[in-house]
Amino acid sequence: MYNSDSAIKTKEQDLLGRAGFAAELANAILKNTGKESIVVGLYGSWGCGKTSLVNLVIEEIENITRDTEDKPLIVNFDPWYFSSEENLVSAYFKTLRLSLNIEKNNSWKVKIGEALDNYADAWDALNFIPGAGPILAPALKAVSKAGGKKLSKVKPIDKAKQSIEKVMLDHNQKIIVVIDDIDRLANDQIRSVFQLVKQIASFPNTTFILPMAREVVARALKDVQGDDGNSYLEKIVQIPFVIPELSNTKLQTVFFEKLDTVLRLNNITTIDKKYWSSIFSSCVWPYVNNLRDVNRIINTLEFKIGFLQGELCIEDLIAMTTIDVLEPSLFTWIGENRELLCGSVSTTFYSYREKNSNKVREAYIKSMHEAGIKHIDRAIIAVSTLFPHFANEIEQHFSYHSSESVKKEMRVAELKRATLLFDMDKDNIEIPRSIIIDSLKIYSQKDFGDFLDKTNKENRIMYYLDEINALLEEIPDDRLIMIIKELWKRSKLFEGSLTNSFVVISASWKTESVVNKLIEKIPTNHERYELFVEILKNADINEMETMGERINTIELAYGRLAGKGQENKHNQLLDINDLENLEKEYAKRAKKIACSEAVFDGHNLMFFLYLWESFDNESFTKFIKKHLSDDRFMLRLICRLAGRWSGTEGEGWVFNKNNYSTYIYDEDIYKRISDYNKKRMKKDFDDEELIRIASFYLNYGKDELREHATLDEAKEQIDLWIK
Repeated sequence: MYNSDSAIKTKEQDLLGRAGFAAELANAILKNTGKESIVVGLYGSWGCGKTSLVNLVIEEIENITRDTEDKPLIVNFDPWYFSSEENLVSAYFKTLRLSLNIEKNNSWKVKIGEALDNYADAWDALNFIPGAGPILAPALKAVSKAGGKKLSKVKPIDKAKQSIEKVMLDHNQKIIVVIDDIDRLANDQIRSVFQLVKQIASFPNTTFILPMAREVVARALKDVQGDDGNSYLEKIVQIPFVIPELSNTKLQTVFFEKLDTVLRLNNITTIDKKYWSSIFSSCVWPYVNNLRDVNRIINTLEFKIGFLQGELCIEDLIAMTTIDVLEPSLFTWIGENRELLCGSVSTTFYSYREKNSNKVREAYIKSMHEAGIKHIDRAIIAVSTLFPHFANEIEQHFSYHSSESVKKEMRVAELKRATLLFDMDKDNIEIPRSIIIDSLKIYSQKDFGDFLDKTNKENRIMYYLDEINALLEEIPDDRLIMIIKELWKRSKLFEGSLTNSFVVISASWKTESVVNKLIEKIPTNHERYELFVEILKNADINEMETMGERINTIELAYGRLAGKGQENKHNQLLDINDLENLEKEYAKRAKKIACSEAVFDGHNLMFFLYLWESFDNESFTKFIKKHLSDDRFMLRLICRLAGRWSGTEGEGWVFNKNNYSTYIYDEDIYKRISDYNKKRMKKDFDDEELIRIASFYLNYGKDELREHATLDEAKEQIDLWIK
């Protein structure tokens, strides 16, 4: 339901409280009993509702005179279709003639109709032209009896005028003529309209109502007959009325009523009242001047909301729509500088950034000036309210918004949301917010797991994890366990990474970060313990590694293991008795996994072995003694304990003996590699394992801090073995 910018027709549609003023004006016009014509000027700015007020005046006049015999004839004359002063005079009387709706049994209308025809014909004859533009000419010529051959038979213009005056005086018929939209004409057309009014104002019983923006018309009339525009207006207009300025309170009321209707129709029921108050006072109301502004905002919002609902917070959408409609140069500037404003790239004003916010502000202000933005101070406040990073850069602080809250609230200050707004391309949003909410609140465990697998396959898991991180508080408590389980089992399997400055954040790391926060949301320590035990029952090596990291954090919080007595109560997410029981469950599951080939599928086997040894040294030692006698098992285990190096000379693998010297010595490992059946190596080990084995072999006996075999050297060694 779009808000038409068309004028209202009845007082039932009056939202501005103008009906009372219209009634007073209507009574003033009707009470004028003089025979002379009068010209009423209605002065008001563009968009203030002049046409609506005229319609209310006409409605009131019609209501007052409905049951009277001397009801006035109301004529709406539109000067847009006529190109000259001569055209206007002829067209005016033809329009008046058409408005009579002449009936044969109404002698007065017949007489005045003939008189009007004669006068219009006289003007046509005088000017040798048909008297109307291409749109109205056919209709007017059909009415006119003076067309074509009859131009030579018309009365002289002065006699035709006297005929009209006599008929109008004899019948005492009041005529009300409305000439609207004068201030929208070109200057020469405005002058022509006032020449028309001046020429026909001598006709009796006629009231002219001229709504206009006074300053626009006065400027067009400047220098007419040596007068300034205002002086000329005063000569033409006998009764000036200034349309009452719409109060700020009333305009706000209308705005909120229309906005509420739009939100209700689109099922938007919640709004951040505190944030909206800031947005309204800084980004919306400073730009609104009249009802036309309100309607333009609401209409544009209705279009955008259909596309952006659910992907951009409604407060920011209203603000950016207002700026788009009423300050388009600022809207364009924001779009062109969105990456800077969102903090996604280093500012181009970096050279000023010796933490000197004043110079950064000056640079931004210069950029705004160059973009043609008029009200810079107003723009600075609006942009600071919408973009916290920008506010921080220029120290124009309002309130703090973390990156998580910006993402959660779908603020335009997040680059993806800003790009969506300006490009109107939903492909920029990798997963719709509605689907993310459904996955967290509605999906069954199976559906949620399938969704995670699909999202990972489509390389969107990093985006999804960021969204979960922002929406942690939205997840119902009764969904936490299920979500944690499904994320946990996949934490080492998720693919993708994000480089932030010099730090690479992997999908695995991000998953563990999200899971840790979800675990903290579980209401009680014992509920966490039950979750951990349930996960351990069927955990694979990757889940064991993830669980191990979580348990280790809690151990350290109690000052155990490497914690050396330093406690951190915040991270004590299990009671000490439950923690000790969990250690036993972990060791039990570790023993079972270690006896299978699956143990080598882990990503951090060293940590897995460390915790197993710490929790149950006896079972761990038996396992090691039994399996290290198997050359293949031992070498595969050593491969999992390798670390990656890179430098100017290349890259490769290194081995820290502190990770395994408790179980086996370098000499024994080197000897077993040397004695291994080289023909079986290709079958017993995969390519990555072979490179690590060759690297250990080449690094043996060298300074482990300075001398390392490169990947290329390891590959050459493998070729020698295989041959």
